[in-house]
This record gives sequence, structure tokens and C-alpha cells, in this order.
Amino acid sequence: DLYPTPVIPLNDSRGCIKNCEFCDIIEHWKKYQYRSAECVFSEMLHQIKTYNRYNFSMRNSLTNGNMKEFKLLLDRICDYNENKPRNLQISWSGYFIIRSPNFHPPEIWEKFKKSNAELLMGIESVVFKVRHAMGKTFDDSDLTYHLEMAKKYQVNIALLIIVAYPTETLDDFEYTKKWFRDHKEYAPYVSFVNLSPASILPGTQLSRRSDEYGIKKGNLPSIWINQNLKITPQDRIRYIIELDKICREECGFITNYMEQTIEHTTNDGLY
Repeated sequence: DLYPTPVIPLNDSRGCIKNCEFCDIIEHWKKYQYRSAECVFSEMLHQIKTYNRYNFSMRNSLTNGNMKEFKLLLDRICDYNENKPRNLQISWSGYFIIRSPNFHPPEIWEKFKKSNAELLMGIESVVFKVRHAMGKTFDDSDLTYHLEMAKKYQVNIALLIIVAYPTETLDDFEYTKKWFRDHKEYAPYVSFVNLSPASILPGTQLSRRSDEYGIKKGNLPSIWINQNLKITPQDRIRYIIELDKICREECGFITNYMEQTIEHTTNDGLY
């Protein structure tokens, strides 16, 4: 009750169906596992009865990995919410992967709206070649489709961005800034843009490929340089600060970014 918006944490899945090179989740959980929709919904009802709270935060890496169970859960929530006042309806948030439109047709967006969803979209990079190489294999048209659907059905989404990924060039930095300027019309439907400075986590494919990419690592995951690209840590810091300012002041997005990580990276001692 001390929180401005109390939520109930709920674990509906474990692991991920993707194989992104930056991610350590797939190193911990080798197989994607998903609880049945009936099991998850039963827990929701129990928590509602126990705490009189209707807002749930899915503590997972991927909510829509098992589409069959995911759709069944949406149906249960939509049925529960029907004809109830908003303060007595279930709402939920969870991590969400972008797929081709046939996986997420308009009718499922109607259910997102009726279930009061907030979709935390792991875009990671708006630069196609960077995104595909890291393992996020959706197209630019797929991203545009999801933004359009969120706008049409007024579904809250969050955009999760890894800023200054090790393979990004200075031209990629400029493209990303332009992308947000070109897409500011979607700001009213975006809960927040999470700007996370790139880190090289131990045990990940990205860490194992460090020599291939020409990466020299420091003593923290956020401390590194790509010696092939000649981009300094100071270049990265200036970029993320500028991108944050563009998103907020020019485009109207609400942003989150890790100032502490930036402070460490500024004093990385690699130069």
C-alpha cells in the first residue's frame, strides 16, 4: 500500500524462445516453460481475493512465447473484465516479443485493450541490420504494424531499447535519433521508452564473440570499447544523453535510463 500503484507480481513463464546474443536469461533457463492459462488465472483470482488488488506484473522474460496458452489467458481476463467498472477489472503488464502480423492480428489487439494490457516490447534496436544480427529477427514493417495497432486500439506499450550496442556505428546513432523524431506521433501510446546502455553480460553469446567483434572489456559489464569502430566511451555517453533529450523534449516520450551505468562508463579507464 506504500506504492503509488500497487501491483501483484506473478510468474507465468521461465526462459525465452529466442536466442539473442546479448541475453543471459537463456544461459540460466535452457528451455522455455509456460504455466497453463488456467493455472495463472486461478492465481490471479486468489490474489484478488486475498489482497483486493487487480493489477498484475508478469515477472518473466516473455509473456507471449506460448501463443496457445497466452490467448486462453487473454480470454479468461477479458471474460472476467466484461461489464465490470474499471477499478474492478484486471490489468497486467509483461515482456512481449514482436512477431509478424499474422501472430498478432487485430482481434488479439482488441483483447489487449479489454484485458488492460501493457506490453513491454523488446525492440532493442531500431536499426534493422543491428537488430537482426543480435537475434531480434522481426522486420521494420512488423514494428510499424505493432505501433499502428497500439495507436488504433489504444493499448499501452513500452519500448525497450539497448543504446549504443557494440556493433552500432556513428551513422546508426544518427539513424536512431531520426527514427524517434519520425515516430513521435506514437508517443501518446507509449508508457515509456527504456534507454539501457549496452552491457556485455558474462556467459552470453555476445561475451563469447568479443574477440570477433574487436571488443575490449573492462571490469564491469557496462565498461567496454569496440576497437574496430573507434567509438569512445565518451561518444556513447554523449549519444545516450542526446537521445534521451530528443525523446523527451522533441518527441514527447517519457524515458527511463540508467544514470549510474553512464557514470561508471564515463570513468571506465579503457582510454
